[in-house]
Amino acid sequence: MGTKTFSHNLIKRFPLLVMLGGLLLTSCIENSGIRAKKTLTGSGLTGSGGTGSGSGSLPNGSGVGSSDTTLQSVKVELSHLVDPFDGTYKKKLTIPKNYKGNLYLAGLNVGALQNKLVKVRFNFGLDKQSVVLDATIARAPGIVPQTDIQVLVVDMNSKPFSKMRLGYDLFDYNDYTALNSDGTEKAVVQNNRDGGLYCRGLSLEDDPTFDSSTSTNATCSQAGDKCLYAYAKVTDATMYDSSTGLTTIPTRPQIWTVGSGVTRSPTLATSANSMCLPDYEDYVGFNDLFAQTLTGLNYNDLILGMRYRGPYRAINPSAWKITGNAIFNSTKGLFETSNSALDPYTGFRSLLFPRAGKVKLNQDVRYFGSSSRFGLRSTLVADSTGTSKYVDGCNLRVMQYDVTTAENIGSCNVNGSIEVFYMKDGSEVNITTDRTIKLQLVKASTVDSEGKEVLTSNFKRCESSSTCGSDECCFNSRCWSKELVTQCVDQTPVNGNRPVGDVCSSDFECSSLCCNQSTGSCQPHNPNGTTPVLCSKTAGQRCVSREFCKPEYVATCKIVKNGTNADGTQACTLRCPAVETYGECTAGYCIPPAVPAIPAFDPTDCSQAVDP
Repeated sequence: MGTKTFSHNLIKRFPLLVMLGGLLLTSCIENSGIRAKKTLTGSGLTGSGGTGSGSGSLPNGSGVGSSDTTLQSVKVELSHLVDPFDGTYKKKLTIPKNYKGNLYLAGLNVGALQNKLVKVRFNFGLDKQSVVLDATIARAPGIVPQTDIQVLVVDMNSKPFSKMRLGYDLFDYNDYTALNSDGTEKAVVQNNRDGGLYCRGLSLEDDPTFDSSTSTNATCSQAGDKCLYAYAKVTDATMYDSSTGLTTIPTRPQIWTVGSGVTRSPTLATSANSMCLPDYEDYVGFNDLFAQTLTGLNYNDLILGMRYRGPYRAINPSAWKITGNAIFNSTKGLFETSNSALDPYTGFRSLLFPRAGKVKLNQDVRYFGSSSRFGLRSTLVADSTGTSKYVDGCNLRVMQYDVTTAENIGSCNVNGSIEVFYMKDGSEVNITTDRTIKLQLVKASTVDSEGKEVLTSNFKRCESSSTCGSDECCFNSRCWSKELVTQCVDQTPVNGNRPVGDVCSSDFECSSLCCNQSTGSCQPHNPNGTTPVLCSKTAGQRCVSREFCKPEYVATCKIVKNGTNADGTQACTLRCPAVETYGECTAGYCIPPAVPAIPAFDPTDCSQAVDP
C-alpha cells in the first residue's frame, strides 16, 4: 500500500520535477554563457556576456545586475579614456577627427550596464554640439596586472567625428623652463596630440582646471587664475588696410627667395598684407623682415601704406571665458605680454600651438628665424642640411592650413561633458554625466606603416618648390616627396597643356605628362581603361614617375610548392617566370627595373616555399 502511494505521488509530482529540472538546466546554460569571454580583435580587451569579479563588481563581490533596482543602488562613474594608440589611461585624450576604431571609457561599476542598450553622448564646444554613439561592455587590464576592469566600448568605426568642425584652437602649456635629463633644452612640441596642449573651447562650468572657489566673482580674470579649456579665439593677423580697417589671416610664411639683381620673391608689396608678422615686440626684427628703417614700433603705426596692430587678432572677445589679466600669463594665459592699452585682448609671444618650430627648406632660401626657441628673429639663409632654425609658430600654421576646411595644425574641438544613458519606454534614462574627462579632436590624419603622413591635405602648403624641402616638389600648392614626384614643375620650362603630337621639350608641356625626347613630341599615356596606352620611356629619358617608364620582363625567381614527395613531405622547385615590371624613375630619369637575386635552392628544404 505504501509502495502504491509513493508511486502515485511520484507520478503526480513528475511534471513538477521535469519543470524544475528544465529551469536548473536553463540556469546552467545561461550562467555558462555569462562566464564565457571572447577577445576583441586587436584591442587587448575581452568582451563579457555578463558578470564577474573585479572593479566593476558590487561591493559584496557578487556579479552586478542590470535591473533598474541595481542601477538605483550602484553609482556608475566614468574615470578615464583609454588611449587607442598606446593603451594608457588618460583624463584627456586627443585623437584625429577621422579616427576609426573603438574608443574605451573606463569607470566604476560599469558592469551594472551589461544588459542595457547603452548610449554615450559627447557634447562638444561652447554650443554643446552633441554626438550620440552606441556602446557595449568589455573588460580591460587594470592598473595592477593581476586585475581587470570593465569598460564601455564606443563604436567609432563609422568615423562619427569626421565632419565635426574644428572651430577652436590648441594652446601649448608645456613647461619649457625645465631641461631634459641630459641638460639640453626641450624641443618645442610639434605633435598636436601632445598631452600639454589644451583646446580652448568650453565654458567655465565645463572646465575642470578652473577652481571657482579661488577666483574673483567666479570668473577667470586675474593673473593667477587657471582655466586652460576656457573659450578664447585668437588668429594670426597681417597688417590692416588703412582705409577699410580690415585684416586677413596670413597666407604666406616668412620665407622668400632672392634672385639675380637682388629681386625678392614674393615682393615686399605682395608680402606686406599676406605674410606672418613677427611674434616679438621689437622694431629691429620688423625692419629686417620688411626692409624698413623704423625707430620704433607702436600700435596703429602706418607702415607700407597699412596699419600695424600687432601679430594677432581677437575674435569675438565679448564671448571669451578668460578675461582681464588672466589673458597675459606665460604659463596659463594666451600671451606672455600685452600689446597695447588700445587692444586689451592680444599681445606678443602667443601660447598658440605650435609656439615655434623648424621647417624644411631648399639651400639658399631666406627665412625669418633664430637659434632661440622663442627669441628675437632675423633674416637667415637655409644651409645644406635642409632644415631651418626656429621660426615663429605662425609659419607652421600657415604652411599646414587646409583651405577647404579652414583648419590648421592647431585647430581643435573638445567635449564639455560626456553623458551615459539608455532608453526606457521611449525616454532617456541618464546613468551618469562627467565633465572631467576630455576628448580633444584635431585635424584629420592618416599615416602609413612608417608613421609618415599620407593625407594630402596635411602636406605643407607652398607657392614654389623653393619653399619646400630639398627632397620635395611643390604640386597643387602642396609639398610632395620626390619619392613620389621626381621633377618639380616650377623648376622646369612649361608652356602649356599641349595635345598629343605637339612639339615639346618637357613632360610638363604635355597634357599627358609624356614628352618623347627622341622625337620631341607629346605622346599618349593612359594606364586606365580596357586598352591601356603607356608612355613607355626608355632608360635615360626624363620622367615624372615610374609609371611613365617602359615596363620590361624581369626574371623573378621563387621557391614554390610542387606537390609531395614519396614519403609524404612537401616537395618544391625553383621557378623563374618573367614578370612585367615598370622601370624606376630615379632623380627624374628612367632606369631599368632591378633584377631580383635568385634565392639559394635546396630541394630537400622546402620550409620557405610559397604557393605557386
